[in-house]
Amino acid sequence: MTAAINYSIVIPHKNIPELLVRCLDSIPERDDIQVIVVDDNSEDAEAYPDKYPALNRPGMELILTKEGKGAGYARNVGLRHAKGRWVLFADADDFFLPGWLSVTDGFLDSDADVILFRIGDVLNKDDCSWHNKKLDKYREGLMTDRDVLLTNVTCWAKMFRSGFLQENRLSFEEVRFGNDVLFGVKVAVHASVILIVQESIYDVTYREGSLTTIKNKESLRCRYEVQKKADAYAAKRGFRRAGLPCAIDFLKAWRGVGIKDYLLFVWQERDEIKRAGKIRRDNLPFNYRHPYLYVILILFRFL
Repeated sequence: MTAAINYSIVIPHKNIPELLVRCLDSIPERDDIQVIVVDDNSEDAEAYPDKYPALNRPGMELILTKEGKGAGYARNVGLRHAKGRWVLFADADDFFLPGWLSVTDGFLDSDADVILFRIGDVLNKDDCSWHNKKLDKYREGLMTDRDVLLTNVTCWAKMFRSGFLQENRLSFEEVRFGNDVLFGVKVAVHASVILIVQESIYDVTYREGSLTTIKNKESLRCRYEVQKKADAYAAKRGFRRAGLPCAIDFLKAWRGVGIKDYLLFVWQERDEIKRAGKIRRDNLPFNYRHPYLYVILILFRFL
């Protein structure tokens, strides 16, 4: 008799096989765990099974794609192959913390739609503090569980009930940057039962050359557009992403592309900047309460 699958772990991958092996090594081999690695057209992916024995482990599925459409596409492919009661996502350059299954196993029979866990700081001390600070605010009663999800839209360090994902037809945007933003907001909007767990199961790493570290006009514009779309999706359904109105947050980043592009961005997004300023008016410092003054203050830093 085939064992029931409790966990499907989806891992998109491109050209970092050694780090992928580290990630796989952090996942214990168990009959109830399905690991799905979706390769996004790596240069020598066909040779991986021979070079890296970890890719031949029991319960492992290696899916080679040739489209080169990015992590969002790879995650969607993985979702279509997922058989577990719960779905988890991992980036190939991250890893799970020792003993993480002893934490998640306690929630296998939960009626939650999504469960959010803390992040560990094993390799990059304090780099993930933004994630854990939101969980701290929830613990202190300063944020609701849904507000945490609305502002923390990454797909890792979370367990998703597979039935919930299927019922709401949730998938990732197939864009180069920020593919999980709208997905995360949709999860926050549609989840009926949300659990916030103050134990760490996952470590996020940062490395030069990853998409996260790319800061240019293409990445800023793409990330901005997906944030803007996510804000609109939430607002249309009566939810306000109070801690993350996207135009204000992207102003600082746009400074780096030059004054001309910065001013063009401000002009094109003037309505969004005004809306973002209204959201922040009541509970943030003076410069945020007056968005156009904020624009001028940032502009003067160019000079």
